Amino acid sequence: MDAGSLAEKDTLRRQHVSILKTLDSFDAERAGRSAARLLTALLQWNDCPALLCFLSIKGEIDTSAIIAAAFTGGKSVFAPRVEGSRLCFYKLDTTKDLRRGAFGVREPAAAAKYLPEPGVKPLVLCPGLAFDAAGGRLGRGRGYYDRFLAGAERAFTAIGVCLDCQLVKKVPLAAHDYRMDYILTPAKLITVTR
Repeated sequence: MDAGSLAEKDTLRRQHVSILKTLDSFDAERAGRSAARLLTALLQWNDCPALLCFLSIKGEIDTSAIIAAAFTGGKSVFAPRVEGSRLCFYKLDTTKDLRRGAFGVREPAAAAKYLPEPGVKPLVLCPGLAFDAAGGRLGRGRGYYDRFLAGAERAFTAIGVCLDCQLVKKVPLAAHDYRMDYILTPAKLITVTR
């Protein structure tokens, strides 16, 4: 990636961090409930036995309603934990048994680690600062989700979860940036065509 594209990413990051700081918890929860309704109507939702889902932080769409729907639907839910330079997912039996981890993000306490099963294609919900309709995702710049997704050899369905204001015309991407299969907002579910 050239210096111009890196600068473009940095500018887009700063803009969206600034925008998302204004999101209050009520709006984040309401957006999360709307997104959960759209997600649970997706055919892959019914077919997947496992959900790998981020635990939202301030300025992100609230994933509580999605996690609750997964528990209600009998799905195994896994949440991320940063371990060095890697992102690993651990079983979540309740949202009450969490601790503050890397960067102050809530994460599962000691639990069973997610291990891919042959023939099982879980949904992986990914946070980001900006997304585009081609599946581009702009994260916070540390590459945790890109490395996790690249290492999982496409044995999942990747869904970028965001607010409508986080959709942009084009996210500048590098070769290592991972494209989403769907983009989920409170108002719509975008199917990414490749």
